[in-house]
Amino acid sequence: MINCIGLDISKKLIAVHIPINKTNIEIENNLKGIKGLYSKLNKLYKKSINNLVYIFEPTGNYSFALTKFCNEKKIKCFMINPKQFLNFSKALGQRNKTNLIDA
Repeated sequence: MINCIGLDISKKLIAVHIPINKTNIEIENNLKGIKGLYSKLNKLYKKSINNLVYIFEPTGNYSFALTKFCNEKKIKCFMINPKQFLNFSKALGQRNKTNLIDA
């Protein structure tokens, strides 16, 4: 089973939605924050940690550290088109736009 982790990346913070316990958190957008997130996810998902998929919008330089970390840890990640995501949100009737909602 694949477990999707939704992330919304900004310059200083990454908003994260963790579906296993329906938690929304914010971490710093740096290697320390990303490693801390991975450690937390490792404790929550245990044996299924290899089935994690990170989903986020590409944000240029701001998403570089996360993309590099995913590559090194062999974590699957999908970068979705922001316009398609916006249209999908509208179709669901989601009008408010916040980082945690995006995640």
